[in-house]
Amino acid sequence: MQLEMTQPFWLAALLLALPPLVYFWRRSLVHFAPWQRNVSLAVRILVVALLVTAICGVQTATTSRRQCVVFVVDRSASISGDSRRAADAFMAESLRHAGDNRALVLPFATEPATVGDPGTNSRLSDTRGTDLASAIAAAGAAIAETYVPKIVLLSDGYQTTGDGVAAAERTTVPISVKPLPGQPDREILVPVLKPRVLLVEAEAALGGRLQKALESDLIDVDVRTPAAMPQSLAELQGYDLVMLCNVPAASLSGEMLASMQPYVHDLGGGLIVTGGKRSFTAGGYRATPMEEMLPVASSLSLAMVLVIDQSGSMEEEGRIDLAKLAGKQTVDMLGPRDLIGVLGFQDESRWICPLQLCPDEETKQRLHVQIDAITTAYARTNLYPAMQTAFEALQKTAADLRHMIVLTDGTDLTAGQHKAADFEELTRRIVQSGVTISTVAVGKGSDVKLLQDLAGIDARVHCYYRDEPTDVPAVFADDIRRRLAAGRLGLVEGSVDVKVVDASGVFEPLDLEGVPRLSGYIETLPKQSSRIVLATDLGQPLLAWWRFGRGLSVAYTSEVEGPWTERWQQWSGFDGFWAQLARYAMRKDESKRFRLHAGWRGGAARVVVDAFDSESEYLNGATGSLDITSSDSAAWKTPLVQFAPGRYGAAFPVSAPGECRVDVTLRLRDRLLHARSHGLLIRSPERLPPPAIDESLLRAIANSTGGRFDPQPAEVFSPPETAVRLTTSWWPYLLTAAALLFVLDVALKRIDLSRDIAEKRPKKKRPRNRNRFPV
Repeated sequence: MQLEMTQPFWLAALLLALPPLVYFWRRSLVHFAPWQRNVSLAVRILVVALLVTAICGVQTATTSRRQCVVFVVDRSASISGDSRRAADAFMAESLRHAGDNRALVLPFATEPATVGDPGTNSRLSDTRGTDLASAIAAAGAAIAETYVPKIVLLSDGYQTTGDGVAAAERTTVPISVKPLPGQPDREILVPVLKPRVLLVEAEAALGGRLQKALESDLIDVDVRTPAAMPQSLAELQGYDLVMLCNVPAASLSGEMLASMQPYVHDLGGGLIVTGGKRSFTAGGYRATPMEEMLPVASSLSLAMVLVIDQSGSMEEEGRIDLAKLAGKQTVDMLGPRDLIGVLGFQDESRWICPLQLCPDEETKQRLHVQIDAITTAYARTNLYPAMQTAFEALQKTAADLRHMIVLTDGTDLTAGQHKAADFEELTRRIVQSGVTISTVAVGKGSDVKLLQDLAGIDARVHCYYRDEPTDVPAVFADDIRRRLAAGRLGLVEGSVDVKVVDASGVFEPLDLEGVPRLSGYIETLPKQSSRIVLATDLGQPLLAWWRFGRGLSVAYTSEVEGPWTERWQQWSGFDGFWAQLARYAMRKDESKRFRLHAGWRGGAARVVVDAFDSESEYLNGATGSLDITSSDSAAWKTPLVQFAPGRYGAAFPVSAPGECRVDVTLRLRDRLLHARSHGLLIRSPERLPPPAIDESLLRAIANSTGGRFDPQPAEVFSPPETAVRLTTSWWPYLLTAAALLFVLDVALKRIDLSRDIAEKRPKKKRPRNRNRFPV
C-alpha cells in the first residue's frame, strides 16, 4: 500500500495558517483556564490540518489481479444446436475455475444483447446476422476499471456486418477465441451488399483510372455521361455516392439538381465533385443548387450593372414587372464580394441603385425595395447615355468580371440622337476595357435590330430575345453563369505544392505528407463550417468537405485524371486515396433502420423488410414495392405489403438457382423513405456449404490482442500477467473528522469548563472548635 497526494502543494497552506491561529489564540479565551486554552488551540490546529490534508488529495494505492471475464457468445442462426450446447458446457467448466474473479455473459447476433451474469437470459431481436465488431466493443465497455479485463469470444467467425479484426485492434482488452463450428446456411437467398457509386464524367473517354481504383476496393461503379444521369430521386437512391468529375453546371438538368439536393440532405447520400477546366467557377456553378451543396464557393468578384428600360412601352405585357423580378433574382445570386447597380433610362438615365457591394441579406432586402419602386413614364427612349454611364461606373471597379445587362423592348432606342456608328464605337470601347455586355429584348414585336447589330460587333456581346416575358429572370441567371464559365475564371495553373491541413485518420495508413505536386486547380473560397483537409501552398482549399443535412458533400478542386494530376496518377497511393475518400463520403449503412431478410419456400422467394423511424420505433403505414431483375434479364414488379408492426413483405416465384437484383422502395405518403438495391444469390440445397469455421479471422482477432486461440476451460481464469491499480481517496473521512472536531472547537470557545467543574465540586465543611468559649 502506498500513500499519495495528488496536490501536495496545498501543504503550504497549513504553514501559512499556523501563525494567525496562534496570534488569535493568544488574544482570545483569556478568562479560561490555561489547560482549556491549550486544548482549544490543539483542536483548531487539528481541524485546519485535516481540511488541508483533504484538499491535498490524500489517497492510498494498491494493486489487484482480480479479473472480469466477459464471455461473448455467438447466438446467430449460423451456429448449430450442438455448437450452442458446446459453448454452454465450455462456460460452465470455465466458471468452476473462476475463484474470486467475476464473470459476465454477452450473447450477440445481428447486434449485441444486454451484458448479464451467467445464467441470465438476454433476448435477441434478430439472429439472422453476425456483427463481431459491435459485440467486441460492447464487451470492452462493460468491464469496470477495478478489474483486469479479459474477453472470451465463442463464434464461428462468419460476420455479415462490421469488421471484427479492426474492432479487436482498436481495443486494449486481450481476446481469447473459442471456435464454434457453424451450420450450413438454410437461407436460399443471401443478400450481397456492395456499395454502388454513380460516376459521372464529362469527357468522352469513360472508365479510366478512377473507376479501376474504386472497383479494386470492391465498389460497384456505374459510369455515365451527364446526359444519361438519373433524373428522379428514386433512381438516385440506388447509389450510395454520386461523383461528378469535371462536369459543367449547364449539363446538369433542372430535374437532376432538384433530385440531388434531397438525395444528399434528406436521405444521406454522398456527393463528391472534382475540378477541371469545366467545373466549379469555370463550370458555372456560381449561385446554383450545386454550389449550395458544396463546402466551397466561387472566390471571384463580380461587378454588374442592370440597365433597365423605363419607357411607357415597358408597361405592355407586364414587361417592367418581369424586369423587376429579374433584377431582384440577380441580387440574390450575388456574394459578399460582388457589386450591383441598377440604372433606369428613358430620354435620360438615373441611378435607381448606385453600384455597391452586397455584403449581407439586409443590403439585398434594401435593394429589393429600391428595385420594386421602379416606375415607367411615356418619354423618349435613349439608350446611348445609359450605356455610357454604366460603363464609366464599371471602369472604376477592380472586380474579376465586369458585366452590363441591358433589358429593353427595343422601341426607338436611339431617340433620334445617336446613330448606329455611335453605338458601335461605344461598344468597342466597352469590350476592349474588359467589360462584357448582354442585351435582352423582351416581348412580341420588340425591335431587336440595333441589339443584334451590337452583338455582331464582338463575341463578348450577347443578344437574347424572348417572346414570353416570363422567361426573362431565367435568362438573367443563365447569362451570368455562362459569362463566368466562358471566361475560364478561377483557373490556377503551374506547379502547386499540396499541404495536409486536417486528415484526422480518414486516409490511414496512407502517407499524405508525401503526396506529389499538382499542375493546376480551381480557385475557391471555403464556406464557414467546412473542413479543409488538403490545401494548396497559397492556403486555398484543395480537398474540403462538410455535412449537408444527413449526407456528406466533398469538393476536390483539381482534376482526377488529366494534365494537372500526371504526378498523382503515378503516385502509389492514388487508388487507396480515392477508394478511402469514396467510402468515407458514401451513405452510411441504413441497416439500423431498414433491415432486409430473404428466404425460399415452396418454389417462391420471400423478401421481408423491417422498418424503424429515427426514434427506433416501428414505422407503420408505409407503401413499397420490389423491382426484381433475374439473371436471364426477366423483370417484374410486386408490391410490399405490411403484415406486422414495422414489417413489410412480398413473394415472387423462383424457377432455378442463380443471381437476381432486387430494388426495394419504401414511401410514407409522398415522401421517399428508403430505396436500395440488393443482389440476391439463389442456391440449391445440395450446394450449401458444409459446417465450417473462419479460422483465419478468429486467429487474427486473438493474435492482434494478445489472447489465446482455442483455450481450455482451466486457462480462462489463469492468473493475469498484469494488475490494475486501485486507489482509495481519504478526503470524505478527513472532512467528517474535521466536522466533528469543529463542533468540539466551538464548544471549547463557548463554554468555560473550569468554572463548571469548580461549581460541581463538593464544598468542604469547617471543623467545629469544641474548646472555644463564648466571650
